[in-house]
Amino acid sequence: MEKQVEPDFSRPDKTDSPVLQRILDGNRFGFGVEDAIARDKLSDSFVSDFMFRQGNAWDVSRDKQILSVDVGFREVLDGKLDVMVTRKEADSDLAEIPFFVDSQGQIVWIVYNPSDPVFAAAERAFLTNMIVSGKYADLYQNSFGQLPSYEGVKSLLGL
Repeated sequence: MEKQVEPDFSRPDKTDSPVLQRILDGNRFGFGVEDAIARDKLSDSFVSDFMFRQGNAWDVSRDKQILSVDVGFREVLDGKLDVMVTRKEADSDLAEIPFFVDSQGQIVWIVYNPSDPVFAAAERAFLTNMIVSGKYADLYQNSFGQLPSYEGVKSLLGL
């Protein structure tokens, strides 16, 4: 019988990552949520629950801000927010990770500053581990009342 490997939800290594150093040393994970997503109670519930789990895993507090997309993107670029959750794909100065498909069938993205590849890898790893472990599906079902469509995030899984 093959031993199943458990996903790693531990704090990421902050070495060589200014963003992770700011988050872990400052004990604060700042995330913005697009105002339209915040008004969608199902999506807002999923985002909040997911970020709560991430904050707990990384042993940091969460600072949620509801913002317009343009303001959120600027705050990510300026280092005032670590990520922005939005339906809009990233501007040319930013990068995105597919996060989930909302109740309207739109892909919601986690947008981040690509100048820190170590942070980007930590974000991708946490999301991928949530998906592989089944915790992502549990959170999604609790928020939306159904299992998630993995169509929007299949690139994270190499599909």
